[in-house]
Formats: sequence, structure tokens, C-alpha cells
Amino acid sequence: MSSFCNIVVKDKRTTFILGVFWNALLAVGRQGLNFLATIILARLLQPEDYGLIGMMAVIISVSESLIDAGLAGALIKKKNVSKEDFSTLSLYNISFSFVLYIIIFISAPYIGLFYKTPILSNLLRVYALIVVIESFSIVPKTILIRNLEFKKYSLVTLISGFMGLATAIVMAVYGMGVYSLIGQYIVSSAILTVLLYCITRYKLNFTFSKKSFNEMFGFGFNTTMANVLKGGSENIFINVVAKIASLTITGFFNQSYKLQSVITSISNTVIDGALFPLLSKEDDNSIINHSMKISSFSFTLMSAFVFLLIINADIIVYLVLGEKWMDTTPYLKILLCWGLIQMGTSLNRNLLKSLAYTSSILRFEIVSTLICFVMLLLVLFGLGINYLLFALLMYSLIRFVFSLMEMKWKCDISFWGSLKVYVQAFLPAFLSCIVCLMMSEFDIANHMIFMNLVFIILAIILNRYLNTTTYLYLKDYSLKYLRKSSYAK
Repeated sequence: MSSFCNIVVKDKRTTFILGVFWNALLAVGRQGLNFLATIILARLLQPEDYGLIGMMAVIISVSESLIDAGLAGALIKKKNVSKEDFSTLSLYNISFSFVLYIIIFISAPYIGLFYKTPILSNLLRVYALIVVIESFSIVPKTILIRNLEFKKYSLVTLISGFMGLATAIVMAVYGMGVYSLIGQYIVSSAILTVLLYCITRYKLNFTFSKKSFNEMFGFGFNTTMANVLKGGSENIFINVVAKIASLTITGFFNQSYKLQSVITSISNTVIDGALFPLLSKEDDNSIINHSMKISSFSFTLMSAFVFLLIINADIIVYLVLGEKWMDTTPYLKILLCWGLIQMGTSLNRNLLKSLAYTSSILRFEIVSTLICFVMLLLVLFGLGINYLLFALLMYSLIRFVFSLMEMKWKCDISFWGSLKVYVQAFLPAFLSCIVCLMMSEFDIANHMIFMNLVFIILAIILNRYLNTTTYLYLKDYSLKYLRKSSYAK
């Protein structure tokens, strides 16, 4: 068995901290690049360009989920992995990506006709190349994550992201419009793939094992279908906007989605990139205990950060995107709330996935998606974009509630107890935000610095009053630090 199949963890605590650190650094760095791209490209491109990308997002998202098929997650979870397992995964990924690309290539003109946007046909055929390119990177990426080599993966991802951004800026300066965004994604994926092969020294081997595939598919099928439903449901909202509204409004909506995804992508990278491979090595009781503590702590911090962004949404849009994008602000505020709820669901999904309860994940995604499509049908019957935003929030709440119910059924975790944990983590920031927005509405105070200070002070006081996990943890850490300092003296 080759070296990349073995995992050696000398210190679990150190490994966990380093894993979270490097995944957080990766997420922050990658989203920092995206944020920088948004600032620069928003001034070089038009809202219509982002609207066109948004129309294609659901197709690319579903295709990427189908290519992986959850088999990579199965290898991360599996204790003993052979070369045959990796070669089987490679063969499936690459061959299926070519099949999907051919399907997309043939159907592209019909998709353009559906949206009454003929240019979409050629754009989709070029954009879909990313599906084939990424299929080559799945195995070497799995090798690094399985071996907990988060540092290497973070560095190559940031390098490729920077090169993709540079490409997009050059193309935008030369007036290539929406192709600048497509070029960014394709170049970034291609460079990442090459760097992953250089670091892991993995050599493609197309040996296929039916036994290995069946073992991986048993774990991966449920998560794949769940990811397809999740990705499809999330991106379908942009497509519905494109159907009921103008291309400009679609661009505003898609741009607000990109801005809020900076936050959700960071949290999801840490959850899936670090927590899952680390927790999956623990026993069931340890997984549950650690996961609930992490959920409470992280949701408190993210709630504070998200509601702070909501208070400052107008100035953020103005500074980041420019005056022509100010109509993005209302969508951004709602999507930030949506993203926060989605993060809570991701934490619950991670717990179920770490315990290998993938059928539970699929079950609540099916129910949530069915309800989502019923809501969207009502939107298409003339209820408009305001109802669509309401449907978006309801979809995220339904997913969250059903994820808690699955935790109750499969892990015997109290539904009301786990809900209380999230509410207790959510309330301080939410109530502080409401107070600040009311002050702004009645002109009690309209200075941005003052509003932010009020929010921070209120959030700290409420966290202390409610004795949230975050406050207790920071209090305990501070006391330990003071004791060490006194001993040192």
C-alpha cells in the first residue's frame, strides 16, 4: 500500500487545531480573492454579465455533485484504502464528466431558447469545460484531505485562485465581458489540478474494481443525491429570478448571492474540509459531543458577524461594488439571513455525515426540495420576486428543522434541546441588530461607528446574560490565562 493511503495522527488536539486553522485560512484566502475580484470586476463588467453566469450556475452545480458522487467522502471515511480504490474513483470521475459535458453541449441551444437568450448556448459550452477539468482533481484532493495535509491543499488552492483572478482582470480590461468570469473559473481549476498532481505525485491508473465502487457508492449515493438536491434548489432561485424579472435584476440578485457566499463558503470549507475528516476518525459519542459544542460556539460567532454585516449592508455595497449596484442591498440583507440558517444546517449535516447516517441527509433534502418547488411554482404563477425571497427563507428554515429532526431520530439528540442551543446562540446578535435598525429608522442615531459600537456592546451583554457557550468558553479561557500570568509572576 502506498504512502498516500496511510494516515498517522500523533496528537489529535494539535491536528484538529491545525486542520481548522488551515481550512479557515484557505476559506478566508479564497473568499478574499473572490471579494477582490468582485470589487475590481464589478467596475469593469455589467449586471447583465453576472445575470448570465447565474443562469448557468444550477447546471454546473448539479454536474459537479454528480461527478464526485460522494465517493471521495467515502474514501475519507474509510479506514483502509488501497490503490485500487483511488483508481476506481479516478475512472468514474473522468469518464462520467465527459458524458455530462456531451449532454450539456447538446442541450445548450435549448437552454438558451428557454431563457430567450441565444448567447447562453455558446457560454454554457465553454463554461461546462470546468466539469471535465475538476474531475481530474478529485482524487489528488482526496489524498491530501484524507492524510490531513490541509496546509498543502490550502496553498495550492490560493495560488490557483490568484492566477484565475489575474486572468479575469486582464480579460475584463480587454472588454471580454462575461467570458472574463468564465475564464477565471476555468484557469483557476486547471492550475489547481496541475498543482495537486505535482504535490501528491499521483499517477492516473484506470483500473476499475466493481467491489470497490459498490462499497464507496453505498456511502456516496445518499450524499451525492443530497448535494444535487441542495445545489439545485439553491441555484434554481436565481434561474426563477431570471424567468420572472429582467436580466439586470437577475444580475443584482446574483451579485448579492456572491457577496453572501463569501461567508457561507468560509464556514462550509471549515465544516467539510476540516471537521468531517477529523470527526470521522472518532467514536460515535465523541463525534456527538464535539459536534454540538462546535455548533454552539461557531453559530454564536457567525450570527454576530452576519448581523453586523446586515447593519452595514448599504455602505458595504457602495464601497465594494459602486453606486450602480446599490439596488443589490435589499437582496443582500435577506440572503445573509438565509446563509446563516444554511450554516446551521451544514453543521447538523456534518454530524450525520460523520456518523455515516447519509440516508438521513438525503431524506431531509428530498422533503425540503419538494416543498421548495411547490413554493417556486406559486412564484411562477405571478406572486413576484418578494414572495420568492420569502420562499428562499422558508426553504432554509425547513431544511434546518428537518436536519434537527433527523438528529433526534438517528442520534437520539433532543430536538428541543438542540433547537435551544441554536436559538441561544442566535438571539444576542439578532436582538442587537433589531435595536440598531430601530435606532436608525427613528433617527436616534445615524452615525455608522456609533451604531456598530451599540451592536457590539449589546451583543456582549446579551451573550453574558444568556450564558452562551461562546461567552462561557471565552470567560474560562480568560481565567486560565490570568492564572498562568499570575503563576509566571
